[in-house]
Amino acid sequence: MMVNDDKVCANYMAIISNTTIMTVLQLLQMMTVFGIRLISVSQPGTVEARA
Repeated sequence: MMVNDDKVCANYMAIISNTTIMTVLQLLQMMTVFGIRLISVSQPGTVEARA
């Protein structure tokens, strides 16, 4: 029983860590997109010049 419990616990930890990594990456991506939009709104001239 103990070995099985350890395996289940390890699987849950792996799933939790993977989910956390994905969530952090999604949050970073959203923050980056939001930041780019914020910059483009506050500085329309420079963005038009770049594009």
